[in-house]
Amino acid sequence: MTLIKEGGFRAQVEHGKMLAKDAVASGLKGVGLRDDVSLTAGSNNGPLSPEMKAFLGVRQMRIYRDPGFGIYPSHTQLEQAIRDSENETGAEFVENKSDANVIFVRGSYTEDLPGMQNYRNEFQRASGVAVPPALDGREKVNLETSDVWRMQGHGFTQYGMFPEVNRNGETVAFWPTSMEGAYHRSDVTTDRGARPAVERLNFIAATEKVTERIYDREFPLSEWNNSDEAREVIKMCRMMREWGLMPPVELESVTTPKRKREIMLFLGVAGLSTGNASVWERGKGRMRITASGVDKGNLEYKQVLPVTGFTPNFDGVIVGIPETISASKPSVEAFDNYLNFVTSLGVDAGYITEPDIEKIIAFAQDTELVNHLKQQNNPSYILQLHFHAHAEAVDPNVFAKIKVNSDLTPYGDANSSCGTRPLAYYTAEMLARGMLEHPGKILIAEEQKHGSQIASPFNLETTLRLINPTKLTSRVIFRPVSMHEREAA
Repeated sequence: MTLIKEGGFRAQVEHGKMLAKDAVASGLKGVGLRDDVSLTAGSNNGPLSPEMKAFLGVRQMRIYRDPGFGIYPSHTQLEQAIRDSENETGAEFVENKSDANVIFVRGSYTEDLPGMQNYRNEFQRASGVAVPPALDGREKVNLETSDVWRMQGHGFTQYGMFPEVNRNGETVAFWPTSMEGAYHRSDVTTDRGARPAVERLNFIAATEKVTERIYDREFPLSEWNNSDEAREVIKMCRMMREWGLMPPVELESVTTPKRKREIMLFLGVAGLSTGNASVWERGKGRMRITASGVDKGNLEYKQVLPVTGFTPNFDGVIVGIPETISASKPSVEAFDNYLNFVTSLGVDAGYITEPDIEKIIAFAQDTELVNHLKQQNNPSYILQLHFHAHAEAVDPNVFAKIKVNSDLTPYGDANSSCGTRPLAYYTAEMLARGMLEHPGKILIAEEQKHGSQIASPFNLETTLRLINPTKLTSRVIFRPVSMHEREAA
């Protein structure tokens, strides 16, 4: 069997690398950065089809109402909006919490509420959505990330649904939100009514997770102890912290000290920070990635974990940890990162010749073929970064920005949370587009209203030099994710 197909992709990548290096070496100070350089795809401006929802792991919302839900007028307004769109969205309310995959709880901007603390048994399979009093459209209609974090922190949930009313007390919009930061305003006064808001909430709160993990406790201790790539991940994260791209999560700035302690204890983590980093362990056929729930700016060696494959159910990863080492959870986006490296292998070998997500996933699930390929070659793209910022402007000689394929999200603009199947799939599709159309460049997959996934074909030192945003000669400018990048219908 011929494993490496014809097409010369590796030669294209090396040629692209040389062009980028030549551009950097020959006076990029005079080259302007551009904010309009991006690869776009798709034409969807409506709900996803049932078939696409099933493929992406988007489930029908089955909503349980916490006993505290219903005291605000906004709660009644939201419940009615969901019932009004039930025929189109399939969302329904259930009376038994064991039947739910979404739990509505009361939200507050100032008061710590029990929220999901009362649902420890349901936490792994049901998403909490905090719903606060309605925003008064005359006074406040532009949510900022701090407002989202504050309300969801007080409500002890990852998600929120902010109703907005006009001066007559009528609901005019909903803002579906998540801890990743930014979702935009969904106007319910159009002929689409509440359906877009409900579909967007469905897309973030009722999707399959890909965070399962199986530990290979027979992983050799000698392999664990001697990884240059693990040390590269540590260095990379320290630089991201220094540059402000992987800041610590300062819960004390948006909630009370007591609530911070409760959240940390509930999640079972020692530290919180955004983002992750991974490097392909060259010649070993595996990935090294940051652990979950750790301070990325001050990583220890044991907090960079080897990932050797997907779980049999394709819903997580296999983590190699020797029996004598205490087990840590990998990043919630370990599946995503590993899928992106496997995608690079498929593009390199000529098995992925178009950015068709269904074909990409079919290739990734061919365990025998992927295992054979990864033992023969390293992927051309060997390093990844994820953080919650967007590239505002880039040097097109070095970078390629890729936008989400609108056919893979409801209304072409919704976003998914870290650790979910939709995010993993549409990010892999974006990077495949970049690999095929701009081989050799650093790829920036713009996860709209969420952050960026960067894939680089360069080694660590070159990658850090090119993405360093603190120099006057920077080749990229990053900005925080904005809550109101675009007002939606």
